[in-house]
Amino acid sequence: MSGEPDTPPTRMGLSVVDFMAGTEMVLALVSAELAARQTGQGRDVAVNRYDTALYNLSYLSAWALNSEYEPARMARTAHATLVPCQL
Repeated sequence: MSGEPDTPPTRMGLSVVDFMAGTEMVLALVSAELAARQTGQGRDVAVNRYDTALYNLSYLSAWALNSEYEPARMARTAHATLVPCQL
């Protein structure tokens, strides 16, 4: 989804998935801590980047499957819904 429409895909310079996975881990740790304080029992917490990446693409998949939306690269790496978001 990144890069100019008439060029091959371009690698984005920022790893959004890494930041989002970190955010998910913090939320999971805080939730586990609160539950441990209430119940006195600990738990395992796991987050992986692959699931995080898939989750972040789910809205595009839902649009494509449920409407006439066709995902495509846009000029200056614009985003389909976030404005302004061009490099």
